[in-house]
Amino acid sequence: MDKRIGLKIKEARQTAQLNQIQLSKFLGIDQSNLSKIESDERTIEIVNLKKIANLFSMSLLDFQSETPIYEKLNLSFKADNIVNLLI
Repeated sequence: MDKRIGLKIKEARQTAQLNQIQLSKFLGIDQSNLSKIESDERTIEIVNLKKIANLFSMSLLDFQSETPIYEKLNLSFKADNIVNLLI
């Protein structure tokens, strides 16, 4: 896995002002697993990478780009019956 992918996930999450718990609930994974993905200790499943790309209006290629993420999107939706994400 490209080392930039974990960092890009973290950057996108932080730009959207989400914490790891919110994003991990959206993905249906443990927060500790997301932490390891962001620090490149664990790989991310492609299905979850696609979910993150859709969430942040990114392409899969954006995760390999060296260009930083600057835009904060303004979105609001329900991920499930428990988690409301305001981005």
